[in-house]
Amino acid sequence: MPSLTRNPSLRYLEIMLLDVTPSPQKIHTTLTAVLSNIVSVDLQGVEIQLALAHLEVFPRPQNHERRPALVLNPAESIAVFHTILSRVVFNGLPRNPWTNQRQGIEVSLDVRNIQNNPTAVATIKAYLITLFTPWLDRGIVQLSFHSYYDRDTFETIKSVPTSELREETSSDHGGEDVEESTVVGTNV
Repeated sequence: MPSLTRNPSLRYLEIMLLDVTPSPQKIHTTLTAVLSNIVSVDLQGVEIQLALAHLEVFPRPQNHERRPALVLNPAESIAVFHTILSRVVFNGLPRNPWTNQRQGIEVSLDVRNIQNNPTAVATIKAYLITLFTPWLDRGIVQLSFHSYYDRDTFETIKSVPTSELREETSSDHGGEDVEESTVVGTNV
């Protein structure tokens, strides 16, 4: 990925990444790499398109002496991501960007390669909502989940779904079941 730090007058950025590993951590790392390199205070719009790779299940290796992978504390890494989203370079982004093309932030995920695994799709969707909560609260980002196999159906999230908020406080209500989030936008 080219460095964006040398472009202090960037107004619009469009990035398409193919075959992104369908794991919340890999998507998080990819988005961190893109957004942390933006330095232009003239920025008006960013479109990030991620096409997720096939979900592969690998057999456990026979070598039990394998060193454990470095695992970051998810709460800390999410807090770092929220700090990136709060940088001054993003202060000028317009609210309700979907009313004018090429303004605001759109993060689009093509989930066609994992759509047969609804748990994986739901996990990634929930993680992205958590990552982008500060921008969803400000009304400057639109998250889209779609499959190019079925172009007529997609889900667009422009604010934090109320069920996500209820889920965080479900312990206050004796662990009641939380209803699933509703589709905010469907193109039929």
